[in-house]
Amino acid sequence: KKGLENATRIFLNWDVKFKKLLGSFCVQDLFPILAWMDRFTGFKTLLKSTYLELDGIMETLINEREKESFVDVLLHQRDNDKLDYDVKAIMQGIFVAAVESVALELEWLLADLIKHPQVMRNAQEEVQHIVGTKSKITNNEIDQMQYLKCVIKETMRLHPAGTVPRETSSKWIKVGGYDIPPKTKLLVNLFAVQRDPKIWENPEDFIPERFLEKNIELMGSKGYAPFGFGRRNCPGMAYGNALLEEILANLLYRYDWKMPDGSKPEELNMEEIVQFVVAKKYPLKLVPVQRFKVKA
Repeated sequence: KKGLENATRIFLNWDVKFKKLLGSFCVQDLFPILAWMDRFTGFKTLLKSTYLELDGIMETLINEREKESFVDVLLHQRDNDKLDYDVKAIMQGIFVAAVESVALELEWLLADLIKHPQVMRNAQEEVQHIVGTKSKITNNEIDQMQYLKCVIKETMRLHPAGTVPRETSSKWIKVGGYDIPPKTKLLVNLFAVQRDPKIWENPEDFIPERFLEKNIELMGSKGYAPFGFGRRNCPGMAYGNALLEEILANLLYRYDWKMPDGSKPEELNMEEIVQFVVAKKYPLKLVPVQRFKVKA
């Protein structure tokens, strides 16, 4: 347990470094012949130290596990020569892609809710009505929480995790009057797409109810694609969204939330910082207040 607690502390510090790495400029990406310059900018040093710290965290998770889990399945396959991939690499993919993106979006969710108290009350009332006073929220109950789902969709609209990378086809294409050569990497600006006033009414406002009026799915449609679109949309969409729903439902069910030190919700700074992913510039700090004691 001490090993896991230490790994958790290291991960929290690593997370800050990882976000900085994502937003750093890598000369080699644009000019491979000038790769040596990354040693002088500090990029190589940051990349190596970030990798080594994450590798240590993965090693701890493997060694400190207490019961059979997905990690044991991977280790079993590796030991039987049925798995060619490195176990740590697979774990890192899950850890970074799923955990990091969910944590990022959850912070925006709570920030939006504390900024809009009535929306939070509406979501809490829905959860309370469906769950009652039980100790555990089931998946069937979460499926009934339509307003909570709309809150999540609206936060994803206003605060998409980042740009969507795409590579063009093997032929020249024309988009918006521009001729784009084959095999060109493009970055789709979801921030602009999902706040387009031609598609969304009052696009800058936080209005979850808009998704009650329109049946807009997460798979990606005109003006809304938080997980990307087409055949190459995010493979972790179902897992990430289910995790967000479960965490948010439990946080709203068990606690009221307020600003620290007597500050007011309207004073909350919603400034963003772009580091490949779009995060809050200033970490969110809230005070949980237990709503009631649930039955065992």
